Amino acid sequence: ITYNTATTGATYYIRVYGYNGAFSTTTCYALGVQTGNTNFIHQTPALANGKNEPLDESVGGLSIYPNPAKDNFTVKFVSVTGGNYELSMFDAAGKRVLKQQRTFEKGLNQAEVKTNELPKGMYLLSLTNESESFTQKIVIE
Repeated sequence: ITYNTATTGATYYIRVYGYNGAFSTTTCYALGVQTGNTNFIHQTPALANGKNEPLDESVGGLSIYPNPAKDNFTVKFVSVTGGNYELSMFDAAGKRVLKQQRTFEKGLNQAEVKTNELPKGMYLLSLTNESESFTQKIVIE
């Protein structure tokens, strides 16, 4: 479900369930969140065979793979607006270690990011434009 309103200061709650009822107190989970400045409500189409897997990739979010990565990784996301984006990576101390300008189309996008010059460690990848912002953790091995 993708949901956004013009209401400011509102609190929204999201309940996350493990795939196929899975739950672990020792495993970390990641929740991708996309923000935008346009109002929209989008319900994911019917789920395929009751497996909690969307039938298409038309719903936003950011995925990074492989994660952990070695020499490069792929960023995949759905843009609501398209246009010029700033792709940045920040190390664990908050220092920007990578900054690139990229242009993406409205809809599904994919880009390769080279990491062979970065030291091993955990980073935050940020992908932003005037109306959208994505952030996700990436580990470089």
